[in-house]
Amino acid sequence: MGAMLGDMVAMTRPNAIINIMALMITMILLLVLYTAEESIRKQANQETFSFFKHPFLLIFTIAILFLILSYIDPLDFNIQYLIRH
Repeated sequence: MGAMLGDMVAMTRPNAIINIMALMITMILLLVLYTAEESIRKQANQETFSFFKHPFLLIFTIAILFLILSYIDPLDFNIQYLIRH
């Protein structure tokens, strides 16, 4: 059932699969960065500056950003289509 649903989504909206994969890869990379920073923080005796004080909030924010940007069409800066005689 899941494969059939994925196949239907891929046929109707091929860009959706790319967005889903980009979101998954981004979240995996953020979790890798978070674990690397945690191991560095444990090895260091002093307090280090951290972007990942709340890692799951950061992942949630990026997921919401992906959803918002997926509904916005790409910007078109082609002059020929903008200027009509």
